[in-house]
Amino acid sequence: MIGPVLDIPEETLRSLPDTLPGTPPVDITASDALRPGATQATSSTFKFQCGEQVVILQTFPRLHLTTTLKALDDMKIDTEKWCRDKMPSLIDRVFRAEQPNEVLARMPDRDRILFYIMIFDTELGSGGLHEYLCTINGDDFYNVIESAKIVGAVSLASSLEAVAHYFPVEIIKGDGYERADYVWTLAKNKGHYVVDDFIKVNVDENLYELLYKYYQSCQ
Repeated sequence: MIGPVLDIPEETLRSLPDTLPGTPPVDITASDALRPGATQATSSTFKFQCGEQVVILQTFPRLHLTTTLKALDDMKIDTEKWCRDKMPSLIDRVFRAEQPNEVLARMPDRDRILFYIMIFDTELGSGGLHEYLCTINGDDFYNVIESAKIVGAVSLASSLEAVAHYFPVEIIKGDGYERADYVWTLAKNKGHYVVDDFIKVNVDENLYELLYKYYQSCQ
């Protein structure tokens, strides 16, 4: 996967350290052992390695860089694992706060969008749409739709917009207990136990890849 061509100042490349802090740390190596000096043209290949992920920066004349992302599993990043590994810290920040919505509002867009979609995806996979709408997370239903549109998850966004037709806006955005009652009653009136029996949610097969690419593009 070839990333965008970037302009990076000569001084930035010249001052790169050998290691960046982290867990695990990121080791930086260059094909030119001395790194470019003040009077040298930048033509080195820089390799950033953190665990299994490797980022290669190949410099060209006029300081253009082409970024190539690689991983040990045949140059493919496990984007689902990457997304799920991001969630514990986000969940901790939101649900430990006295005012979770205020914390979400102050989050960078990339973290907030990842949070909305991954919370929905996790509950959809465990208890279905019915469970999601009956919990406090259902308050963010419309935020999930907007987040899906932003990252390009077309199937999820259009599917949830269709789901919204089953529920008055004031029910979705209103009191959580009233929403739960409405969901249970709707299922019963349709002759089913849960709404998932007659409402289907389509999730993009590449949802995690879309989330990963969006998140990286915001950095």
